[in-house]
Amino acid sequence: MATETEFDFIPQDELLEGLRASTSRRQVRTQIYLPLILGLLFNAALVIILISTNFGTVSAWADVSMILLIIPTGIMGVIVLAAFLLLTYGIFRLRHALVIPLRQAYLYLEQFGGGVMRVTDAMTRPWIKLNANFAAVGAFFTGLSKFFEPFKDNNNG
Repeated sequence: MATETEFDFIPQDELLEGLRASTSRRQVRTQIYLPLILGLLFNAALVIILISTNFGTVSAWADVSMILLIIPTGIMGVIVLAAFLLLTYGIFRLRHALVIPLRQAYLYLEQFGGGVMRVTDAMTRPWIKLNANFAAVGAFFTGLSKFFEPFKDNNNG
């Protein structure tokens, strides 16, 4: 059985070879890892200095922590609010843009429905008239039989 590489779906071209080169590794180190490590060292030094000088109280640090938690939440809330406002504005614009085409489509559907009604009326009118005539004749004979019913001889049938 042949051994398959884990990433056999990645094409082997010059671009990927360039990304795997040592220059790209050096760029990753200088653009990602170096600022990350420097930021961590700065924060660690700041914390050590503040602890060693007994700066602030527990209540002050709790307030600072709360502010640091509220700021990203507020920013995300503003972003979500802006997205909803833009969505609402877009819906109103879309509503105004669709009024005329939807009204035209409604008029076409009304015309189509009227045509269907006329065709079905034209197709069923002869059958309705025929059945109405048969019903009138049947009603005439039923009324005639009821008229002569009292004169019928019960003994002879």
